[in-house]
Amino acid sequence: MKNFWILAAFLFVVGCDEDPPEVKPAVEVNINHTWNGESLSLNKWYTTEQTDSFMPTVFIYHLNNVVLVTESGKEMAYDDWHLVNYSQGNYSMKFDDLDDNKIKSIKFTIGVEDSAVNWNGTLNAVFTDPMYWGMAMGYINFKLEGNSMIDGTEGLAYYHIGGYTATNQTARNITLDLPKSIEMAPGSNVLNIDMNLADFFSSPNAIDIATTNDVQRVGPDAVRIAENFDSMFSVD
Repeated sequence: MKNFWILAAFLFVVGCDEDPPEVKPAVEVNINHTWNGESLSLNKWYTTEQTDSFMPTVFIYHLNNVVLVTESGKEMAYDDWHLVNYSQGNYSMKFDDLDDNKIKSIKFTIGVEDSAVNWNGTLNAVFTDPMYWGMAMGYINFKLEGNSMIDGTEGLAYYHIGGYTATNQTARNITLDLPKSIEMAPGSNVLNIDMNLADFFSSPNAIDIATTNDVQRVGPDAVRIAENFDSMFSVD
């Protein structure tokens, strides 16, 4: 029995001498969807910059190739493919086990830019709602549907924005510079991105719902709307 207690005491001392496990930094990226600063709600009426009334009912988009960029230029990538469906609320992702760096910007792609992925329908097995038109037109990068009210008359609006070839490309590469670099500390760090759906209709290209309310093919209207994606995202 005496030998047992000696061994137990020895193991206790050895255990106390061990270094605690290293806790590496992590970054939680939250995408908060709004309408001009107000938390976005589906099935609620909003007013566009053109004074059109719009009620979003379906809101889905592809968010791909998310990368954190450090002050030294190092890039830390997240999983390639994500489908954001706002019927399930805001979207979050977490970068784990990162190095102790300062994050200065974040990059991502709205839509599926890769032509081979579009042609082959590679993502159909990944997402339950792939939003896939077929090989010729590829994926729907951004889907927004809702009700409209124009001059007292209620109607429907469909914006299925896709296209991946030549002048019909609608995927957008977006880079957001942080106002202040995130100084990575052990544990969890938070980066909040605001996605303002109101800018879908206004910046830089004004979208008049009365005249542009059914965009469900590739072409100039889809490209013009896709040019507004960049302005929809910002960081505090």
